[in-house]
Amino acid sequence: MKLRKDLIEFAEVMEAELKLNDYKVSWKEQDIEFLERRLVGEVGEYFAERAKGETMPESDIGLRKEIIDVANFCMMIWDKLSEADRQERGDE
Repeated sequence: MKLRKDLIEFAEVMEAELKLNDYKVSWKEQDIEFLERRLVGEVGEYFAERAKGETMPESDIGLRKEIIDVANFCMMIWDKLSEADRQERGDE
């Protein structure tokens, strides 16, 4: 499967943000409820950043950083939800 250029770029930015936080406890060691609370908080941070201004939001670095945080927490939750499937298949 060939990945879209936009998806690759987005994933690379997600990974860069994750690497900045490698010193923290891994999401794999967190319970899903903690990750869900953090996701809600990150969505709130996105909308707070969005409310700061109305000029060309598509070029706003702060908005893009917050949406990457949202995406990373979505990925972490997806990963936690997928653990059982991977174990069943013997992928881990």
